[in-house]
Amino acid sequence: MAIRTKQCYKSIAEDHSITRACHLTNNLYNEANYLVRQEFFTNRKWIRYSKLNKLLKSSSNYKDLPAQTAQQILRLLEQNWKAFFASMKEWVKDSSKFLGRPRLPKYHKKGAKFLIILTNQQFRIQDDYIVLPKKLGEVKLNKMDMIADKIKGIRIIPVINELRYKYSFEILYERDIPTLKENSNRIAGIDLGINNLITMVNNVGDKPIIIKGGVIKSLNQYYNKRKSKLQSIYDKQGSKNGTGKKLFRIGLKDTFAHGGSRPYLMKEYGLDAMCLISQVEQIVNRSFGISEKDLEHVRIEAVHSQAKEEAL
Repeated sequence: MAIRTKQCYKSIAEDHSITRACHLTNNLYNEANYLVRQEFFTNRKWIRYSKLNKLLKSSSNYKDLPAQTAQQILRLLEQNWKAFFASMKEWVKDSSKFLGRPRLPKYHKKGAKFLIILTNQQFRIQDDYIVLPKKLGEVKLNKMDMIADKIKGIRIIPVINELRYKYSFEILYERDIPTLKENSNRIAGIDLGINNLITMVNNVGDKPIIIKGGVIKSLNQYYNKRKSKLQSIYDKQGSKNGTGKKLFRIGLKDTFAHGGSRPYLMKEYGLDAMCLISQVEQIVNRSFGISEKDLEHVRIEAVHSQAKEEAL
């Protein structure tokens, strides 16, 4: 079994309960982090999750959130502190592995929005929708029939877009991964590059595949050139955060990097996901049992989210 993610986006109004809940999760994270940091500075001790949960149950930030969501935020903070202590141990053993001394988990920006985490006990399946808790207002998400009984949780992540505020809804579900048997008699080698996007050879006698990356490279260069020019204009104008509508259009949608490459590859080479799977099945001489419906639910990572602020 492996955890997979289905992702969708929704526009949520600023006065919606989800927006308020995202502020509360951010406040709760900072409030909890303050207690842990102060205890660490004062007594050199670490407040663990169980004690932290008891200390904050009376907090308005905690009480105004669904209980399990508040607990998941505290667990997330504990994971960050665990990672800090693990990094410190490694740093003490061999500091050459690091660029500098590991730092304590930081506070989030005041007034910002943080993610919402829902366990599989906090929502229900009704008709063809996933219905979220009442504290998060009326929001329904389309479910997938194939994963309805295997949903493990949902993450709601604010997306950085000042023009139209959206949220990324990530549905986590379990999926069986078949064990692949090795066949050392049928081998393929794939090399990913820039001038040649894909070079693929094999030992079964099939014609080698070479897909040139010149067009995609040109699109990417144009994107970088256009982005740099717009950024310079906005900096001179003193615009908020150095951004504007045109920059969002080419950045968030990634028009030139992603939007241009997929049609090009499919038009010039007939290169789509099912085509690749079919070719790989021929090379390894076995069927993976993957259908078009399976491919619709392949995970697409959120790029411009508060979880990855450095992306913008």
